[in-house]
Amino acid sequence: MRYLYSRFYSCKTSICTCYIEKKHEYLNACRRIIGLVSIFAIIEFGLSTFFYDSFLRSLKNSQHLDLSFLDKFVVAYLHRNDTLPGISEMLITYPRIISIISIIKYICLSISIIIFILLLFYKKSKKNIFNIYDIMTFSIIFMTFFYGLIRLYIGQIAFTLVFLPGVFCTIWLYRFSAKYKKWSILVLILLLVLAPVNSIFKSNDEFTNKDLTQYKYLNYTANWYLLNKGEAIGVSDEMSRSFVMLYTSENPQYFNYKTSFCRIQQETKILSTDDAIFLVQKSNQSNFSKYYIINYKLDAMSLQNWLIIKSWKYSKNLIESNPHINKIYDINSVGIYY
Repeated sequence: MRYLYSRFYSCKTSICTCYIEKKHEYLNACRRIIGLVSIFAIIEFGLSTFFYDSFLRSLKNSQHLDLSFLDKFVVAYLHRNDTLPGISEMLITYPRIISIISIIKYICLSISIIIFILLLFYKKSKKNIFNIYDIMTFSIIFMTFFYGLIRLYIGQIAFTLVFLPGVFCTIWLYRFSAKYKKWSILVLILLLVLAPVNSIFKSNDEFTNKDLTQYKYLNYTANWYLLNKGEAIGVSDEMSRSFVMLYTSENPQYFNYKTSFCRIQQETKILSTDDAIFLVQKSNQSNFSKYYIINYKLDAMSLQNWLIIKSWKYSKNLIESNPHINKIYDINSVGIYY
């Protein structure tokens, strides 16, 4: 009897010890996930300027975001622009080869992510311990998903966010899954082939801006604008505006007790959809008088809400003949209209 009691007590102790160890391992895994998610959150929202400079501003003006990410995706990749009157002819539509490359690339990366998540759940069901690579990869997926939801809310296409977690999951499959090792090799080979092909097609068809380091030609425009703008608002595409602000920050002589850099920054905005439609005579009304800084050198431009349009050079005749604006400055393929 004493022997049976001893065996029972020993088994009970063993079960309790095993339960405590498993619970301890589970808590440690949760702590690691929370810790890594916190680190990635600090990187994304602390070091990145997107959250403060883009998201919060877009959130304040979300009622003016008239095009959703789905609208822009349909126009850019599926070539359906009949639902966006006024602005549709100005939007960039990528060749079908780019659409096909993007579909193949992101579907393969998405499959890698799904396989990784399924294997992680399977590993959890078998009560196996998560290693640091499991936790790091899962944390990257979680933060990217959350980051993507924010971007979708303010109307930005976020399909490219699949790339980073997809690559990490593919590498994880190569390292830790013998069953899906061939799949990971196939995905990596596809990425090595498709990425340069995609860049070549975009470069040849003028979908990306080149020689962005040669932006000094905008210094003359920025100088004239800062000396003459007065109290008026100025608008331009996102990149040209950034270069004007860069020149402004490097020349503090434009600041005084009445005019600060922050005020100039607030009074120099990114072109809205309404501004673009007004410039090409699809609308006869503008909210109020402003300076329009038009950069004809760029091949592609970003408006508010990350709306990518073709170069202004394709609309130059319409802008020049617009009876509601006057050209008051013209140098180095950059014009200012008022």
